Amino acid sequence: MLLCEFQGIASYVIPEYRDAAMQHILDRKFDPSKPPNIENRYLQMYRVPRYTIEPGSSGMKMPDFANVLHVDTMGLYILLHGRPGRNFFSGMVIDHAFRVNQRSVFGYGLGRLMMPGGRDPHFRRLYACLLALPRRYREAIVEYN
Repeated sequence: MLLCEFQGIASYVIPEYRDAAMQHILDRKFDPSKPPNIENRYLQMYRVPRYTIEPGSSGMKMPDFANVLHVDTMGLYILLHGRPGRNFFSGMVIDHAFRVNQRSVFGYGLGRLMMPGGRDPHFRRLYACLLALPRRYREAIVEYN
């Protein structure tokens, strides 16, 4: 369905503005009844390996606590080592275009700063629930007072 939609969109673009993918789908007489044959190795998601001290390491070291609230630095680390959907960064929003939501990066960094003992999954779950409910933090303060 996505390729059919793309073919329709490409057909409305004037030839001078078409890119190579548009021209390819229009030149090859795309048949929507026969799906393309794509090998499984092209569909796999790859992640950058963890940071090592060795020269030429393609990973990135986890930012220290002084840089946890720097959204660009943390976002780059999460983008390199995370993946869309389920990942080990609790509460991070990453879509399949590999865009990282800046608000969720800031919330993740704030949670790491506030977390007792470094990595407590119970605290992380409660913290995520608290942030997900609008005005709940303010209501909890009123209830406490």
